[in-house]
Amino acid sequence: MRVLSPQKLFFLKVTALLSIIRWYAIGLVALAQLIVSIFVINPRSEWKTAILDVNLWIILVCTALTIAAGFAINNFYDAERDLINRPQRTLFERIVSKQFIFRFYFGTNALVFALSLLISWRALAFYLVYAIGLWYYSHKIKKATFLGNFAAALLSVAPFFAIFVYYHYFSWPIFFYVSFILFLILTRDIIKDLQTQKGDVLYDYHTLPAVYGEERTKTLIILLTVFSYVPAFISYSLFPENLQIYLAVCLGLITIVNVAIFRANKPRHYYILNQFYKILIGTSMLMIVFL
Repeated sequence: MRVLSPQKLFFLKVTALLSIIRWYAIGLVALAQLIVSIFVINPRSEWKTAILDVNLWIILVCTALTIAAGFAINNFYDAERDLINRPQRTLFERIVSKQFIFRFYFGTNALVFALSLLISWRALAFYLVYAIGLWYYSHKIKKATFLGNFAAALLSVAPFFAIFVYYHYFSWPIFFYVSFILFLILTRDIIKDLQTQKGDVLYDYHTLPAVYGEERTKTLIILLTVFSYVPAFISYSLFPENLQIYLAVCLGLITIVNVAIFRANKPRHYYILNQFYKILIGTSMLMIVFL
């Protein structure tokens, strides 16, 4: 049996930890927060002031660390189920011990609370509630039918509210646009349940496919597609032309893909659909720059 060098083992553990905390998702959310702060909330002439605002960077760091802790505790609770749904990745991530994940969770959140207090007690309150919400989702709500999906979507867009609260900012166009993104995240989360339903059934996760079956779940996805049209159409005229074109293309693609959902019947089919929505959510967050 080959013995790994300390340097190689350390590299593998860091790589496994980055996989556990979903570094790419964290980076995307932080980038979206930065885009909203610079291009949407602050006037174009004051973008340098926004970039040099230390509190803004503390918010970005706090958001990234809180989400990382949330993914870590989610991995802690879902370790056995993930071994069935994605065995190779889960076995690799087990290089990082559960004890370390537990310590990482509490240490990271403690750092977040200390940093957020440098901004204000409101920031501390927000990240305290957000951290508790992420923990309670992983511990309890995730297994609840549909409520788990909705909570996941809501927690995914919650970082935007940290920016809005800090700048005391509200805008109907961005409210409707974030609502549109929320529907995309909700739909993707349900598709992910279709992909992982084998492990969900074995470990008593009351997801929509486990409780109501694939066909009814697919029907609900179509209904969510219809609902996602609502915030897009209500605010369509409020958006600049670039964003209007993007929304039209986006809604067209969603309609075509969701019709194809009824032909999907294997985990790899749902994996492809999951990846499609992941790309769509990422591009939609980046398109906020045009608001």
